[in-house]
Amino acid sequence: MPGKKKPIVVSVINMKGGVGKSTISALLCRYGFTVKDLDILAIDLDPQANLSQAFMRNKYKDFLRNHEPSIVELFNGYFPPSKSKQSPSTINRDMLTQQILSYENHSLELIP
Repeated sequence: MPGKKKPIVVSVINMKGGVGKSTISALLCRYGFTVKDLDILAIDLDPQANLSQAFMRNKYKDFLRNHEPSIVELFNGYFPPSKSKQSPSTINRDMLTQQILSYENHSLELIP
């Protein structure tokens, strides 16, 4: 269909650690958001969660302390039981995404 924009998917992958995957990912996300005015959804699949820590900064500690859902729960398909809720619950997009930046009609969101 002419004129219809399709999503662009970019994966930054390398099996070696310390090659700048998180840095490149963060820079690409910020460039797309600030320069290209794109809606960005970053998904942090790194067990070290460097991208999440970079984007969320001090909020990342609260995220961990509050046991908020992450990409792990998305793959599992549910949010595990907790002290306040004794049974598993389903996950929706709003539970997973962390809004990092928002301006006019576009945003940068993260699934940690």
